[in-house]
Amino acid sequence: MICAYCKSDIDNDSFYCDQCSKELFVCSVCGKPGKGKNCVEDGSPLFSPKQRSSGAAPGIQSPVATPTGTPQSFPAFNQPVAQQPVFQPQTIQQPVIKKPTSRAAAPVPVLRLINNHLKIDIDITDGAVIGRSIGDYVSVFSQFSQVSGRHLQFIFDKNNGWSIKDLGSTNGVAISNQSNWQQVSRLNPNIETPIKDNAFLLIANIEFQMKIIYPPSLIQGTKRI
Repeated sequence: MICAYCKSDIDNDSFYCDQCSKELFVCSVCGKPGKGKNCVEDGSPLFSPKQRSSGAAPGIQSPVATPTGTPQSFPAFNQPVAQQPVFQPQTIQQPVIKKPTSRAAAPVPVLRLINNHLKIDIDITDGAVIGRSIGDYVSVFSQFSQVSGRHLQFIFDKNNGWSIKDLGSTNGVAISNQSNWQQVSRLNPNIETPIKDNAFLLIANIEFQMKIIYPPSLIQGTKRI
């Protein structure tokens, strides 16, 4: 969806533009966003997607899905955003995420994401997806409007260890050895990037530290008699 105010490409299920913070209004017939009271294309009344979840929206035709936009860069902060109801366009079906078959016969090291300020401490499993409305941790990330509905995936390989893949999110993913994001570029979508222990992860604008915890059976050491 293209914001009618700042022309940013945003998620179709958004109630507010995540770039200019304007409340969004769409045509009740063609589903295109607009400003004012009526659509400039066909003259039909505009309404807020929030009305749809409350039953107050007029009858509409299915909105047209727009491609995912280019990730936008902005400074990281650790404040949660008030949770908004999820508006699901009628013609968009949520994709089914298939977890890859386990490729490690040995025990998998635990990958832990930590944000002490937001009191988030979660263990990641192989193939886990993080998103605002899809994935294994919706209960944690549904409150953050900057996080895409289907944002990123974690993958473990017995030869290469843990890696991360941006699933084409709007606001991107970044990894750094330091908690300084001024010169750090966002990851390219759909490309696996290796993860190191104690590295920092930026999901949209939410920062985490990543810890890799190895079970005793994977730790090689000197055996003493």
